[in-house]
Amino acid sequence: MIVLYYFPIRARNEALRMMLLYGGIDHNYHTIEFDEWDAGTETAFKEMIPSGHTGRKQLPVLKCLDGSLMSESLDIANYIANIISCNKGSKNNDDGANPDQQQYAEKLFMLREGEKYGSPLGFDNYGLANPILNWFPKEKSIQMIPSFLELLPSTLTYIAEELKLSKSISKSNSSSNNNDDDDCPLFFGGNEPNMGDFQVFHYVNNICTLDGGFTMNHRISQTDTQTLQNWYNSIQNIPVIGNYLSNRPKPGTKKIGRPGSIMYTETDPSMMEIVQVELKKYTTT
Repeated sequence: MIVLYYFPIRARNEALRMMLLYGGIDHNYHTIEFDEWDAGTETAFKEMIPSGHTGRKQLPVLKCLDGSLMSESLDIANYIANIISCNKGSKNNDDGANPDQQQYAEKLFMLREGEKYGSPLGFDNYGLANPILNWFPKEKSIQMIPSFLELLPSTLTYIAEELKLSKSISKSNSSSNNNDDDDCPLFFGGNEPNMGDFQVFHYVNNICTLDGGFTMNHRISQTDTQTLQNWYNSIQNIPVIGNYLSNRPKPGTKKIGRPGSIMYTETDPSMMEIVQVELKKYTTT
């Protein structure tokens, strides 16, 4: 059976968990507590796993069907996607894997890496959603929040424009002459989400956890807001995904986030004073 190992935080595990659930893959999820990870002994979990491409030992790690251990988020995502055919794009395509669609899914999955994977200049800010909420001490994150929030409109606008582009391409490639937008795919992956959809959803979800959805609803164009909301709702309305999101550990319960982080200590991160003060700057009267 497949086993996914990760820390008790909402970060690089989330898209992988959603993919496993979406694909109906029988699996276990094993939370590695921080003291279990780096116990300073040969029995520490860190010493039992393979190094990634960078030579570092890090999570997530996946126990594959053959019992081998796989590290690196992108490799794991591709492994899962190959099992569930999640990155083939629209069912209107042929049944074979689409290399262009897979490459695009990988680009979306790795947006956090910035220009290295074709992200726009300055997009590295997007990847800070994970550590600001889950990893850094709250005091450090508070110092980072103003600049992070300032750049969010360009981040979400880029994602919305990519969604509109995907929809336009799918529409032009469709054999149907129906021009009704309601018949066009709702996902980056076409009629079904690909691994990029789940990864971007995770980051947007973390962004909304921090700002209460303010940027998506009030700081970008109405068209982009509607595009993002339709896509976001389409992901969370997938029954297994909605059930997972409802039942995962909540902020402030001390069951999620690194001890001392915002996710660990705050029941509602969007109501933190620093967040409210910064968002007030963008409120029009």
